[in-house]
Amino acid sequence: MVPLHWPLLRVTRSGAQAGSQPHTASSVKPASGARCCGPNRKRARLTEIRDNLIARIAEAEREGWQGEVDGLHVSLADAEDKLAQLDSEAARRSTAVSLGMPTFGMIAVRPEDVMTPTSAPD
Repeated sequence: MVPLHWPLLRVTRSGAQAGSQPHTASSVKPASGARCCGPNRKRARLTEIRDNLIARIAEAEREGWQGEVDGLHVSLADAEDKLAQLDSEAARRSTAVSLGMPTFGMIAVRPEDVMTPTSAPD
């Protein structure tokens, strides 16, 4: 079962143990869906989530669960937006930018271009 909305970050309490006072310091850790992995794995996982949402929407429509259908459509739109973001990021990364390679003539200094210090007037 895929959650309707998967958070990018989750807040955890560190140091809280049974029988001890709750620790007040919180740390922010990446949620399981936001862990670092390659774009191909992310895309495959998002495609799987999208396909699962489509199947769940069909089931909810068949059962007449209109509230569930509405919520699943929101999640489906989010998954498709994320897939579009991954596609645009991949297109941006695959586009090479030519910074140009300077030629020797562009960076070499000719002797006549070197300014000599002028003598001060007397």
